[in-house]
Amino acid sequence: EIRVFATKQNELTRNKSSYLKELKSLIEKRFDCESLSANNAEVVVQVLKLRALSACFQAECLRLRITFGIPLRIAVYSAMRFILRGGARGVQITISGKLKGQRAQTKKFNAGYKISSGQPKLEHTSTAVRHALLYQGVVGVKVEIMLPTCLLYTSDAADERSSVDLGCRRLLQQK
Repeated sequence: EIRVFATKQNELTRNKSSYLKELKSLIEKRFDCESLSANNAEVVVQVLKLRALSACFQAECLRLRITFGIPLRIAVYSAMRFILRGGARGVQITISGKLKGQRAQTKKFNAGYKISSGQPKLEHTSTAVRHALLYQGVVGVKVEIMLPTCLLYTSDAADERSSVDLGCRRLLQQK
């Protein structure tokens, strides 16, 4: 079973046969499968429930906004506001490439709290990278979202057995 998460399921399921056939052929070409029906695999379309916590969705939206010429700060700050209102603990958006002039730049935008190292980063962070093709060159968009699946406390939570030590802070695993 191959699951495809879409933000607007109605558009994909309206003409079920044509869109799903196109998706199957793209998957077969991408992964060098001879036939999905021969392997008893089917494509299932599901709705992406939490768009704000999906780094892939947010990176794709930012890429489109930059491509369409929306000013960088307006696009990034509106995406960060949407992500934090969606319940994320923190977000970091990195834009790199030829933004204004001849020289390439990297701009980082941060909001909230975000773990940047160790095993908790791997478990509680959603990351996506997209590339926008502009007239001057390629601009990279990287979105890192700290998911609300962990509870953050200060060192007062040192007595908890289900916590991970982060130096001066402790991270409690949500049960």
